[in-house]
Amino acid sequence: MSDYNAIVIGCGGGGAVAAKELGERGLSVLVLEAGAKHNPFEDYYLMENTQVNPEDGVLRWGSSDRSRPMWYRDLAQNAFLWQTAGVGGTTQIYLANSPRAYRRTFLDGGGWQQDNDPLRPEPNPFPFGYGELRPYFEKVEATLPVAAAPMTLKEDLFFWGASQAGLSYVGDTRDQWGLGGYREQPNAVLPPDPALNTNGPTEHFLYPNIKGCVLCGHCIHGCRHPNKAPVRELAKRSTNASYAPLAEDTGRVTIRPNSFALRVLTGDSPGEGLIASGVAWRDTLTGAEGEATADVVILSAGAVEDPRLWLNSRLPDPFRQVGLGLTTHHFDWVVGTFDRDVNQNAGQGSAARCDFPGMGAIELVGLSPGLFAFGSYEFSRAGYNLKNGSAPPWDTRGRIVGPDLKAAMGDYKRSMALLVITDDDRVTARDARGRPLNGVDISQDYYPDENGPVPYVSWAVETPGTRARREWLAAKAAQILRAAGAVNVHRADWPPLLLHVHSTMSMGTDPASSVVDAWNEAHMVRRLFVCDNAVLPNALGGPNPTLTNQALTTRACDRIAATYFAG
Repeated sequence: MSDYNAIVIGCGGGGAVAAKELGERGLSVLVLEAGAKHNPFEDYYLMENTQVNPEDGVLRWGSSDRSRPMWYRDLAQNAFLWQTAGVGGTTQIYLANSPRAYRRTFLDGGGWQQDNDPLRPEPNPFPFGYGELRPYFEKVEATLPVAAAPMTLKEDLFFWGASQAGLSYVGDTRDQWGLGGYREQPNAVLPPDPALNTNGPTEHFLYPNIKGCVLCGHCIHGCRHPNKAPVRELAKRSTNASYAPLAEDTGRVTIRPNSFALRVLTGDSPGEGLIASGVAWRDTLTGAEGEATADVVILSAGAVEDPRLWLNSRLPDPFRQVGLGLTTHHFDWVVGTFDRDVNQNAGQGSAARCDFPGMGAIELVGLSPGLFAFGSYEFSRAGYNLKNGSAPPWDTRGRIVGPDLKAAMGDYKRSMALLVITDDDRVTARDARGRPLNGVDISQDYYPDENGPVPYVSWAVETPGTRARREWLAAKAAQILRAAGAVNVHRADWPPLLLHVHSTMSMGTDPASSVVDAWNEAHMVRRLFVCDNAVLPNALGGPNPTLTNQALTTRACDRIAATYFAG
Protein backbone atom coordinates (compact mmCIF):
# COMPACT_ATOMS: atom_id res chain seq x y z
CA MET A 1 0.00 0.00 0.00
CA SER A 2 1.05 3.59 -0.60
CA ASP A 3 1.90 5.92 2.27
CA TYR A 4 -0.72 8.43 1.05
CA ASN A 5 -3.55 8.55 -1.43
CA ALA A 6 -2.06 11.74 -2.90
CA ILE A 7 1.07 13.85 -2.59
CA VAL A 8 0.74 17.51 -3.58
CA ILE A 9 3.91 19.45 -4.41
CA GLY A 10 3.41 23.09 -3.48
CA CYS A 11 0.87 24.77 -1.20
CA GLY A 12 0.18 27.90 -3.24
CA GLY A 13 -2.69 28.95 -5.47
CA GLY A 14 -3.42 25.44 -6.75
CA GLY A 15 -1.85 22.98 -4.29
CA ALA A 16 -3.84 24.09 -1.26
CA VAL A 17 -7.03 23.79 -3.32
CA ALA A 18 -6.17 20.23 -4.35
CA ALA A 19 -5.41 19.28 -0.74
CA LYS A 20 -8.72 20.64 0.50
CA GLU A 21 -10.78 19.05 -2.27
CA LEU A 22 -9.19 15.61 -1.87
CA GLY A 23 -9.14 15.77 1.94
CA GLU A 24 -12.87 16.48 1.96
CA ARG A 25 -13.37 13.25 0.03
CA GLY A 26 -11.68 11.30 2.82
CA LEU A 27 -8.37 10.82 1.01
CA SER A 28 -5.05 11.02 2.84
CA VAL A 29 -2.90 13.82 1.44
CA LEU A 30 0.70 14.95 2.04
CA VAL A 31 1.51 18.49 0.93
CA LEU A 32 5.20 19.31 0.40
CA GLU A 33 5.87 23.05 0.57
CA ALA A 34 9.37 24.40 -0.07
CA GLY A 35 8.93 27.46 2.13
CA ALA A 36 7.79 28.25 5.65
CA LYS A 37 4.38 28.16 7.25
CA HIS A 38 4.18 31.75 8.47
CA ASN A 39 2.22 33.18 11.35
CA PRO A 40 1.08 36.35 9.57
CA PHE A 41 0.68 38.49 12.69
CA GLU A 42 4.24 37.66 13.76
CA ASP A 43 5.98 37.23 10.39
CA TYR A 44 4.32 39.78 8.09
CA TYR A 45 5.49 43.39 8.30
CA LEU A 46 4.48 46.68 6.75
CA MET A 47 8.17 47.51 6.17
CA GLU A 48 8.64 47.02 2.44
CA ASN A 49 12.27 45.93 2.30
CA THR A 50 11.92 43.49 5.20
CA GLN A 51 8.88 41.89 3.65
CA VAL A 52 9.33 41.69 -0.13
CA ASN A 53 13.01 42.20 -0.92
CA PRO A 54 13.54 39.36 -3.43
CA GLU A 55 16.96 38.48 -2.00
CA ASP A 56 16.36 38.29 1.75
CA GLY A 57 12.80 39.41 2.45
CA VAL A 58 10.33 37.31 4.40
CA LEU A 59 8.34 36.67 1.23
CA ARG A 60 11.02 35.62 -1.24
CA TRP A 61 11.76 32.55 -3.33
CA GLY A 62 14.18 30.92 -0.91
CA SER A 63 14.67 29.10 2.36
CA SER A 64 12.81 30.29 5.44
CA ASP A 65 16.31 30.72 6.93
CA ARG A 66 16.87 34.22 5.58
CA SER A 67 20.61 34.09 6.28
CA ARG A 68 20.88 31.67 3.35
CA PRO A 69 20.90 32.84 -0.28
CA MET A 70 17.73 32.89 -2.35
CA TRP A 71 17.14 29.95 -4.67
CA TYR A 72 18.62 30.83 -8.01
CA ARG A 73 17.02 30.94 -11.46
CA ASP A 74 18.95 31.50 -14.69
CA LEU A 75 17.11 34.35 -16.42
CA ALA A 76 17.81 34.75 -20.13
CA GLN A 77 17.19 38.49 -20.27
CA ASN A 78 16.70 41.64 -18.22
CA ALA A 79 13.59 40.63 -16.29
CA PHE A 80 12.20 40.32 -12.78
CA LEU A 81 10.73 36.94 -11.80
CA TRP A 82 8.58 37.63 -8.76
CA GLN A 83 7.49 34.55 -6.81
CA THR A 84 7.57 33.54 -3.17
CA ALA A 85 7.84 30.31 -1.22
CA GLY A 86 5.76 29.28 1.79
CA VAL A 87 2.29 28.00 2.60
CA GLY A 88 0.15 30.24 0.41
CA GLY A 89 2.85 30.50 -2.25
CA THR A 90 2.76 33.65 -4.34
CA THR A 91 -0.84 34.29 -3.22
CA GLN A 92 0.81 35.69 -0.08
CA ILE A 93 1.80 38.74 -2.14
CA TYR A 94 -1.02 38.76 -4.68
CA LEU A 95 -3.64 41.50 -4.65
CA ALA A 96 -6.42 38.88 -4.48
CA ASN A 97 -7.76 39.93 -7.91
CA SER A 98 -10.06 37.10 -8.96
CA PRO A 99 -11.64 37.73 -12.37
CA ARG A 100 -12.67 34.78 -14.49
CA ALA A 101 -10.92 33.93 -17.74
CA TYR A 102 -12.57 35.61 -20.70
CA ARG A 103 -15.10 33.40 -22.45
CA ARG A 104 -13.32 33.83 -25.78
CA THR A 105 -10.35 31.67 -24.69
CA PHE A 106 -12.36 28.44 -24.53
CA LEU A 107 -13.13 25.90 -27.22
CA ASP A 108 -16.61 27.37 -27.71
CA GLY A 109 -15.42 30.99 -27.48
CA GLY A 110 -16.19 32.05 -31.02
CA GLY A 111 -17.82 35.40 -31.69
CA TRP A 112 -14.55 37.09 -32.49
CA GLN A 113 -16.34 39.82 -34.37
CA GLN A 114 -17.60 41.00 -30.97
CA ASP A 115 -14.07 41.39 -29.57
CA ASN A 116 -11.59 44.23 -29.70
CA ASP A 117 -9.24 42.41 -32.07
CA PRO A 118 -11.50 40.54 -34.52
CA LEU A 119 -8.69 39.83 -37.02
CA ARG A 120 -6.46 38.08 -34.51
CA PRO A 121 -5.97 34.35 -35.25
CA GLU A 122 -7.53 31.85 -32.86
CA PRO A 123 -5.29 31.21 -29.83
CA ASN A 124 -4.58 27.82 -28.28
CA PRO A 125 -8.01 27.42 -26.61
CA PHE A 126 -9.04 25.41 -23.58
CA PRO A 127 -10.08 21.96 -24.86
CA PHE A 128 -13.62 22.35 -23.50
CA GLY A 129 -16.31 25.00 -23.33
CA TYR A 130 -16.66 27.89 -20.92
CA GLY A 131 -19.85 26.43 -19.50
CA GLU A 132 -17.90 23.38 -18.34
CA LEU A 133 -15.80 25.53 -16.01
CA ARG A 134 -18.51 27.94 -14.84
CA PRO A 135 -19.75 25.81 -11.89
CA TYR A 136 -16.16 25.43 -10.70
CA PHE A 137 -15.64 29.20 -10.92
CA GLU A 138 -18.76 29.58 -8.80
CA LYS A 139 -17.58 27.04 -6.22
CA VAL A 140 -14.22 28.75 -5.76
CA GLU A 141 -15.85 32.19 -5.61
CA ALA A 142 -18.12 30.95 -2.82
CA THR A 143 -15.31 29.23 -0.92
CA LEU A 144 -12.82 32.10 -0.78
CA PRO A 145 -15.20 34.14 -0.99
CA VAL A 146 -14.93 36.55 -3.94
CA ALA A 147 -16.88 39.82 -3.89
CA ALA A 148 -16.91 43.19 -5.63
CA ALA A 149 -14.22 45.38 -4.07
CA PRO A 150 -15.25 48.41 -1.99
CA MET A 151 -14.85 51.87 -3.47
CA THR A 152 -12.60 54.58 -2.02
CA LEU A 153 -11.52 57.92 -3.48
CA LYS A 154 -9.10 56.50 -6.05
CA GLU A 155 -11.66 54.01 -7.39
CA ASP A 156 -14.31 56.71 -7.75
CA LEU A 157 -11.85 58.83 -9.71
CA PHE A 158 -10.87 55.87 -11.90
CA PHE A 159 -14.53 55.17 -12.68
CA TRP A 160 -15.06 58.80 -13.58
CA GLY A 161 -12.07 58.79 -15.93
CA ALA A 162 -13.19 55.55 -17.58
CA SER A 163 -16.70 56.87 -18.15
CA GLN A 164 -15.39 60.17 -19.54
CA ALA A 165 -13.12 58.17 -21.87
CA GLY A 166 -16.24 56.58 -23.38
CA LEU A 167 -16.20 53.22 -21.59
CA SER A 168 -19.29 51.53 -20.19
CA TYR A 169 -19.91 50.02 -16.76
CA VAL A 170 -19.91 46.20 -17.04
CA GLY A 171 -20.14 45.16 -13.40
CA ASP A 172 -23.39 43.28 -13.82
CA THR A 173 -21.73 39.98 -14.82
CA ARG A 174 -18.57 38.02 -14.10
CA ASP A 175 -18.71 36.45 -17.59
CA GLN A 176 -16.82 39.10 -19.54
CA TRP A 177 -17.46 39.21 -23.27
CA GLY A 178 -17.59 41.68 -26.13
CA LEU A 179 -15.98 45.11 -26.11
CA GLY A 180 -15.55 45.32 -22.35
CA GLY A 181 -15.64 48.25 -19.94
CA TYR A 182 -15.01 49.18 -16.31
CA ARG A 183 -16.16 47.48 -13.10
CA GLU A 184 -15.31 46.83 -9.47
CA GLN A 185 -12.50 44.32 -9.10
CA PRO A 186 -13.80 40.87 -8.10
CA ASN A 187 -11.52 40.33 -5.12
CA ALA A 188 -10.88 37.50 -2.69
CA VAL A 189 -10.90 39.93 0.25
CA LEU A 190 -13.42 39.91 3.07
CA PRO A 191 -15.59 43.05 2.93
CA PRO A 192 -14.79 45.85 5.40
CA ASP A 193 -16.58 45.82 8.73
CA PRO A 194 -19.43 48.40 8.68
CA ALA A 195 -17.99 49.71 11.95
CA LEU A 196 -14.57 50.35 10.43
CA ASN A 197 -13.18 53.80 11.19
CA THR A 198 -10.92 54.53 8.25
CA ASN A 199 -9.40 57.53 10.02
CA GLY A 200 -7.85 55.50 12.85
CA PRO A 201 -4.40 53.88 12.86
CA THR A 202 -4.38 50.27 11.75
CA GLU A 203 -2.89 49.18 15.08
CA HIS A 204 -6.32 49.82 16.61
CA PHE A 205 -8.12 47.48 14.25
CA LEU A 206 -8.21 44.59 16.70
CA TYR A 207 -10.07 41.34 16.09
CA PRO A 208 -12.87 40.55 16.97
CA ASN A 209 -13.92 44.18 17.40
CA ILE A 210 -13.19 44.61 13.70
CA LYS A 211 -13.58 41.89 11.09
CA GLY A 212 -12.75 41.92 7.39
CA CYS A 213 -10.63 44.32 5.34
CA VAL A 214 -9.32 47.41 7.13
CA LEU A 215 -8.48 49.23 3.84
CA CYS A 216 -4.85 49.64 4.95
CA GLY A 217 -3.40 49.55 1.42
CA HIS A 218 -0.71 46.95 2.19
CA CYS A 219 -2.14 43.89 0.38
CA ILE A 220 1.10 43.12 -1.44
CA HIS A 221 3.11 42.68 1.78
CA GLY A 222 1.00 39.78 2.99
CA CYS A 223 -2.22 40.39 4.89
CA ARG A 224 -1.99 40.59 8.70
CA HIS A 225 -5.33 42.32 9.39
CA PRO A 226 -7.50 42.56 11.36
CA ASN A 227 -4.83 42.70 14.05
CA LYS A 228 -4.47 39.48 16.07
CA ALA A 229 -7.11 37.68 14.01
CA PRO A 230 -6.80 33.90 13.55
CA VAL A 231 -5.16 33.07 10.22
CA ARG A 232 -8.44 31.80 8.76
CA GLU A 233 -10.08 35.17 9.55
CA LEU A 234 -7.49 37.32 7.73
CA ALA A 235 -9.08 39.68 5.25
CA LYS A 236 -7.09 38.74 2.14
CA ARG A 237 -7.94 35.19 1.16
CA SER A 238 -4.50 33.98 0.19
CA THR A 239 -4.53 30.20 0.30
CA ASN A 240 -2.68 30.20 3.63
CA ALA A 241 -5.79 31.88 5.10
CA SER A 242 -8.44 30.02 3.11
CA TYR A 243 -7.83 26.69 1.41
CA ALA A 244 -4.91 25.51 3.58
CA PRO A 245 -6.89 25.77 6.86
CA LEU A 246 -9.88 24.13 5.18
CA ALA A 247 -7.61 21.29 4.06
CA GLU A 248 -6.28 20.78 7.59
CA ASP A 249 -9.84 20.85 8.94
CA THR A 250 -10.52 17.58 7.11
CA GLY A 251 -8.12 15.73 9.42
CA ARG A 252 -6.75 13.95 6.36
CA VAL A 253 -4.18 16.48 5.13
CA THR A 254 -0.60 16.90 6.39
CA ILE A 255 1.20 20.07 5.28
CA ARG A 256 4.97 19.70 5.53
CA PRO A 257 6.76 23.08 5.16
CA ASN A 258 10.46 23.56 4.36
CA SER A 259 10.34 20.50 2.08
CA PHE A 260 11.70 21.00 -1.46
CA ALA A 261 10.60 18.31 -3.93
CA LEU A 262 13.60 16.81 -5.74
CA ARG A 263 12.16 14.01 -7.87
CA VAL A 264 8.88 12.42 -8.84
CA LEU A 265 9.15 8.68 -8.31
CA THR A 266 7.67 6.36 -10.93
CA GLY A 267 6.77 2.73 -11.46
CA ASP A 268 5.16 0.46 -14.03
CA SER A 269 1.58 -0.67 -13.64
CA PRO A 270 -0.16 -3.40 -15.67
CA GLY A 271 -2.70 -1.77 -17.93
CA GLU A 272 -1.49 1.76 -17.15
CA GLY A 273 2.17 1.74 -18.09
CA LEU A 274 4.37 4.37 -16.48
CA ILE A 275 2.75 5.88 -13.37
CA ALA A 276 3.74 8.41 -10.73
CA SER A 277 4.29 6.53 -7.47
CA GLY A 278 5.74 9.04 -5.00
CA VAL A 279 8.07 11.95 -4.33
CA ALA A 280 11.56 12.46 -2.93
CA TRP A 281 12.23 15.72 -1.10
CA ARG A 282 14.88 17.63 0.81
CA ASP A 283 14.40 19.41 4.14
CA THR A 284 15.60 22.93 3.38
CA LEU A 285 16.71 23.58 6.98
CA THR A 286 18.49 20.34 7.89
CA GLY A 287 19.43 18.98 4.46
CA ALA A 288 17.88 15.60 5.29
CA GLU A 289 16.14 13.80 2.43
CA GLY A 290 12.95 11.78 2.55
CA GLU A 291 10.60 9.83 0.31
CA ALA A 292 6.95 8.85 0.38
CA THR A 293 4.73 6.87 -1.94
CA ALA A 294 1.26 7.79 -3.16
CA ASP A 295 -1.47 6.61 -5.51
CA VAL A 296 -1.53 10.02 -7.22
CA VAL A 297 1.02 12.85 -7.43
CA ILE A 298 0.00 16.46 -8.12
CA LEU A 299 2.50 19.08 -9.31
CA SER A 300 1.47 22.49 -7.98
CA ALA A 301 4.88 24.12 -7.72
CA GLY A 302 4.25 26.74 -10.39
CA ALA A 303 5.01 27.32 -14.05
CA VAL A 304 8.78 27.50 -13.43
CA GLU A 305 9.29 24.70 -10.91
CA ASP A 306 6.92 22.17 -12.52
CA PRO A 307 9.06 21.86 -15.69
CA ARG A 308 12.24 21.87 -13.59
CA LEU A 309 10.95 19.01 -11.45
CA TRP A 310 9.75 17.03 -14.48
CA LEU A 311 13.09 17.37 -16.27
CA ASN A 312 15.18 16.72 -13.15
CA SER A 313 13.08 13.60 -12.55
CA ARG A 314 13.89 12.45 -16.11
CA LEU A 315 10.23 11.86 -16.89
CA PRO A 316 9.46 11.17 -20.56
CA ASP A 317 9.04 14.14 -22.87
CA PRO A 318 9.19 12.69 -26.39
CA PHE A 319 7.56 15.71 -28.06
CA ARG A 320 9.62 18.23 -26.05
CA GLN A 321 6.54 20.05 -24.78
CA VAL A 322 7.56 20.35 -21.12
CA GLY A 323 8.51 23.95 -20.33
CA LEU A 324 7.58 25.17 -23.81
CA GLY A 325 5.40 28.16 -24.67
CA LEU A 326 5.53 30.32 -21.54
CA THR A 327 2.99 33.13 -21.62
CA THR A 328 2.99 36.11 -19.32
CA HIS A 329 0.95 39.30 -19.34
CA HIS A 330 3.71 41.65 -20.51
CA PHE A 331 2.78 44.27 -17.96
CA ASP A 332 3.22 48.01 -18.31
CA TRP A 333 2.65 50.83 -15.84
CA VAL A 334 1.16 54.27 -16.54
CA VAL A 335 0.99 56.94 -13.82
CA GLY A 336 -1.14 60.07 -13.67
CA THR A 337 -0.36 62.97 -11.33
CA PHE A 338 -3.26 65.11 -10.12
CA ASP A 339 -3.51 68.54 -8.54
CA ARG A 340 -5.03 67.04 -5.37
CA ASP A 341 -4.63 63.95 -3.22
CA VAL A 342 -6.11 60.70 -4.58
CA ASN A 343 -4.87 58.60 -1.63
CA GLN A 344 -3.46 55.64 -3.50
CA ASN A 345 -2.19 54.32 -0.15
CA ALA A 346 -5.76 53.76 1.16
CA GLY A 347 -8.20 50.99 0.29
CA GLN A 348 -7.56 47.61 -1.26
CA GLY A 349 -4.46 47.30 -3.40
CA SER A 350 -6.44 46.82 -6.60
CA ALA A 351 -10.16 47.46 -6.45
CA ALA A 352 -11.20 48.53 -9.97
CA ARG A 353 -10.47 47.36 -13.50
CA CYS A 354 -11.28 47.74 -17.18
CA ASP A 355 -11.69 44.60 -19.27
CA PHE A 356 -10.93 44.47 -22.99
CA PRO A 357 -11.45 40.87 -24.16
CA GLY A 358 -9.03 40.10 -26.97
CA MET A 359 -6.61 42.80 -25.82
CA GLY A 360 -6.12 42.45 -22.07
CA ALA A 361 -7.06 44.54 -19.05
CA ILE A 362 -6.19 47.68 -17.11
CA GLU A 363 -6.20 47.62 -13.31
CA LEU A 364 -6.02 50.43 -10.80
CA VAL A 365 -3.21 49.60 -8.33
CA GLY A 366 -2.08 51.34 -5.15
CA LEU A 367 1.40 50.59 -3.81
CA SER A 368 3.43 51.58 -0.79
CA PRO A 369 5.95 54.38 -1.42
CA GLY A 370 9.09 52.34 -2.12
CA LEU A 371 7.44 49.88 -4.51
CA PHE A 372 5.58 52.74 -6.19
CA ALA A 373 8.77 54.74 -6.76
CA PHE A 374 10.60 51.70 -8.12
CA GLY A 375 7.79 50.56 -10.41
CA SER A 376 6.95 54.04 -11.67
CA TYR A 377 10.30 55.74 -12.16
CA GLU A 378 13.17 53.21 -12.04
CA PHE A 379 11.93 49.93 -13.58
CA SER A 380 12.00 50.57 -17.34
CA ARG A 381 13.30 49.20 -20.59
CA ALA A 382 13.08 52.65 -22.21
CA GLY A 383 16.24 54.06 -20.64
CA TYR A 384 16.27 57.52 -19.09
CA ASN A 385 13.47 59.95 -19.77
CA LEU A 386 15.95 62.77 -20.42
CA LYS A 387 17.03 60.86 -23.54
CA ASN A 388 13.49 60.00 -24.64
CA GLY A 389 11.97 63.46 -24.82
CA SER A 390 8.19 63.71 -24.60
CA ALA A 391 5.57 62.46 -27.01
CA PRO A 392 1.80 62.05 -26.70
CA PRO A 393 -0.09 60.47 -25.06
CA TRP A 394 2.40 60.66 -22.12
CA ASP A 395 4.51 63.55 -20.94
CA THR A 396 7.46 61.43 -19.84
CA ARG A 397 8.64 57.84 -20.38
CA GLY A 398 11.34 55.73 -18.78
CA ARG A 399 13.60 56.29 -15.78
CA ILE A 400 13.52 59.63 -14.00
CA VAL A 401 16.48 60.95 -12.02
CA GLY A 402 17.61 64.00 -10.03
CA PRO A 403 15.19 66.79 -9.11
CA ASP A 404 12.52 65.34 -11.40
CA LEU A 405 12.61 62.05 -9.46
CA LYS A 406 12.45 63.88 -6.14
CA ALA A 407 9.43 65.87 -7.31
CA ALA A 408 7.68 62.77 -8.67
CA MET A 409 8.17 60.89 -5.42
CA GLY A 410 6.86 63.92 -3.55
CA ASP A 411 3.64 63.57 -5.55
CA TYR A 412 3.03 60.07 -4.16
CA LYS A 413 -0.39 60.81 -2.65
CA ARG A 414 -1.42 62.79 -5.72
CA SER A 415 -0.59 59.92 -8.09
CA MET A 416 -2.74 57.18 -9.60
CA ALA A 417 -1.11 54.15 -11.21
CA LEU A 418 -2.69 51.90 -13.82
CA LEU A 419 -1.34 48.42 -14.52
CA VAL A 420 -1.54 47.24 -18.13
CA ILE A 421 -2.11 43.47 -18.45
CA THR A 422 -1.58 42.27 -22.01
CA ASP A 423 -3.04 39.14 -23.58
CA ASP A 424 0.12 37.35 -24.68
CA ASP A 425 0.65 35.11 -27.70
CA ARG A 426 2.08 31.64 -27.07
CA VAL A 427 5.51 31.15 -28.69
CA THR A 428 6.83 27.58 -29.07
CA ALA A 429 10.07 28.12 -31.01
CA ARG A 430 13.53 27.23 -29.65
CA ASP A 431 16.93 28.90 -29.89
CA ALA A 432 20.08 27.46 -31.50
CA ARG A 433 20.95 25.63 -28.25
CA GLY A 434 17.54 23.96 -28.16
CA ARG A 435 16.17 26.09 -25.31
CA PRO A 436 12.65 27.54 -25.48
CA LEU A 437 12.62 31.15 -26.62
CA ASN A 438 9.68 31.60 -24.27
CA GLY A 439 9.75 28.87 -21.66
CA VAL A 440 11.58 26.93 -18.98
CA ASP A 441 14.43 24.46 -19.30
CA ILE A 442 17.34 23.23 -17.17
CA SER A 443 20.22 25.71 -17.15
CA GLN A 444 23.18 24.72 -19.31
CA ASP A 445 25.43 27.42 -17.84
CA TYR A 446 25.03 27.37 -14.04
CA TYR A 447 25.92 24.80 -11.44
CA PRO A 448 23.14 23.02 -9.55
CA ASP A 449 22.13 24.44 -6.20
CA GLU A 450 21.36 22.42 -3.07
CA ASN A 451 18.04 21.36 -4.64
CA GLY A 452 19.48 20.15 -7.94
CA PRO A 453 19.94 21.62 -11.45
CA VAL A 454 18.42 25.11 -11.61
CA PRO A 455 15.80 26.31 -14.09
CA TYR A 456 16.55 28.45 -17.12
CA VAL A 457 13.68 30.91 -17.68
CA SER A 458 13.20 32.86 -20.89
CA TRP A 459 10.58 35.23 -22.23
CA ALA A 460 12.57 36.66 -25.12
CA VAL A 461 10.01 36.97 -27.91
CA GLU A 462 7.45 39.74 -27.79
CA THR A 463 5.33 38.96 -30.84
CA PRO A 464 4.00 41.78 -33.01
CA GLY A 465 0.51 40.98 -31.74
CA THR A 466 1.50 41.11 -28.07
CA ARG A 467 3.41 44.35 -28.69
CA ALA A 468 0.48 45.97 -30.50
CA ARG A 469 -1.98 45.02 -27.76
CA ARG A 470 0.35 46.38 -25.07
CA GLU A 471 0.71 49.71 -26.90
CA TRP A 472 -3.06 49.96 -27.36
CA LEU A 473 -3.68 49.30 -23.66
CA ALA A 474 -1.00 51.74 -22.51
CA ALA A 475 -2.53 54.47 -24.67
CA LYS A 476 -5.97 53.63 -23.30
CA ALA A 477 -4.63 53.90 -19.74
CA ALA A 478 -3.24 57.35 -20.54
CA GLN A 479 -6.62 58.35 -22.00
CA ILE A 480 -8.42 57.29 -18.81
CA LEU A 481 -5.98 59.24 -16.64
CA ARG A 482 -6.32 62.38 -18.78
CA ALA A 483 -10.10 62.09 -18.70
CA ALA A 484 -9.97 61.77 -14.91
CA GLY A 485 -8.09 65.06 -14.70
CA ALA A 486 -4.41 64.08 -14.54
CA VAL A 487 -2.13 67.06 -15.15
CA ASN A 488 0.83 64.82 -16.03
CA VAL A 489 1.04 61.28 -17.43
CA HIS A 490 4.16 59.13 -17.17
CA ARG A 491 4.75 55.72 -18.77
CA ALA A 492 7.26 53.43 -17.10
CA ASP A 493 7.55 51.04 -20.09
CA TRP A 494 8.46 48.01 -18.01
CA PRO A 495 10.85 45.24 -19.01
CA PRO A 496 9.42 41.73 -18.49
CA LEU A 497 7.96 41.33 -14.99
CA LEU A 498 7.34 37.58 -14.73
CA LEU A 499 4.57 37.53 -12.16
CA HIS A 500 1.69 36.02 -14.13
CA VAL A 501 3.58 33.04 -15.56
CA HIS A 502 1.56 30.42 -17.43
CA SER A 503 1.40 27.73 -20.09
CA THR A 504 4.69 25.83 -19.57
CA MET A 505 2.80 22.54 -19.03
CA SER A 506 -0.01 23.36 -21.42
CA MET A 507 -3.38 21.62 -21.47
CA GLY A 508 -4.63 20.01 -24.69
CA THR A 509 -5.88 16.86 -26.36
CA ASP A 510 -2.77 16.09 -28.45
CA PRO A 511 0.41 14.85 -26.68
CA ALA A 512 2.42 16.28 -29.57
CA SER A 513 1.41 19.83 -28.61
CA SER A 514 0.53 19.68 -24.90
CA VAL A 515 1.68 18.13 -21.62
CA VAL A 516 -1.60 17.40 -19.82
CA ASP A 517 -5.05 16.41 -20.99
CA ALA A 518 -8.34 18.23 -20.49
CA TRP A 519 -8.48 16.96 -16.89
CA ASN A 520 -4.93 18.07 -15.91
CA GLU A 521 -3.45 14.55 -16.10
CA ALA A 522 -0.09 14.13 -17.84
CA HIS A 523 -0.26 12.42 -21.23
CA MET A 524 3.00 10.55 -20.66
CA VAL A 525 2.75 9.59 -16.98
CA ARG A 526 -0.51 8.29 -15.57
CA ARG A 527 -1.54 9.32 -12.07
CA LEU A 528 0.53 12.50 -12.42
CA PHE A 529 -1.51 15.72 -12.46
CA VAL A 530 -0.51 19.37 -12.85
CA CYS A 531 -2.70 21.83 -10.94
CA ASP A 532 -1.46 25.40 -11.24
CA ASN A 533 -0.98 28.18 -13.81
CA ALA A 534 1.39 26.01 -15.85
CA VAL A 535 -1.54 24.14 -17.46
CA LEU A 536 -3.21 27.24 -18.89
CA PRO A 537 -3.11 26.84 -22.69
CA ASN A 538 -3.20 30.60 -23.26
CA ALA A 539 -3.00 33.88 -21.35
CA LEU A 540 -6.78 33.86 -20.63
CA GLY A 541 -7.32 36.93 -22.77
CA GLY A 542 -5.59 39.03 -20.10
CA PRO A 543 -7.24 38.44 -16.69
CA ASN A 544 -5.31 37.57 -13.54
CA PRO A 545 -4.88 33.76 -13.55
CA THR A 546 -5.35 32.56 -9.96
CA LEU A 547 -9.13 32.04 -9.97
CA THR A 548 -8.99 30.08 -13.23
CA ASN A 549 -6.19 27.90 -11.85
CA GLN A 550 -8.27 27.22 -8.74
CA ALA A 551 -11.35 26.35 -10.78
CA LEU A 552 -9.36 23.98 -12.98
CA THR A 553 -7.83 22.35 -9.90
CA THR A 554 -11.27 21.84 -8.33
CA ARG A 555 -12.46 20.25 -11.57
CA ALA A 556 -9.36 18.02 -11.77
CA CYS A 557 -10.00 16.73 -8.24
CA ASP A 558 -13.43 15.52 -9.36
CA ARG A 559 -11.68 13.44 -12.03
CA ILE A 560 -8.97 12.20 -9.63
CA ALA A 561 -11.57 10.99 -7.14
CA ALA A 562 -13.77 9.38 -9.79
CA THR A 563 -10.94 7.70 -11.71
CA TYR A 564 -8.62 6.47 -8.99
CA PHE A 565 -10.68 6.36 -5.80
CA ALA A 566 -14.13 5.25 -6.98
CA GLY A 567 -15.64 8.68 -6.54
